[in-house]
Amino acid sequence: MVSIIKNNDSFSTDITPLKNVALEIKTFPKEWIDEKNRWVTKEAIDYMAPLIQGEVKPFFKDGLPKYLRFI
Repeated sequence: MVSIIKNNDSFSTDITPLKNVALEIKTFPKEWIDEKNRWVTKEAIDYMAPLIQGEVKPFFKDGLPKYLRFI
């Protein structure tokens, strides 16, 4: 499977055997939960933001979104 590796300020991809990933669990650290404010800490946001930032802009054809089909 393809894996994402975090390197200081950037990310790279690599291939990881599925047997090294299957049934493995990475829990959300309790230290990242701000119970007082019912939110997550800045450290959690700093870790997650690069993984989820960005936006997808759909392709348009004749004014309608054109969706890709993989099958």
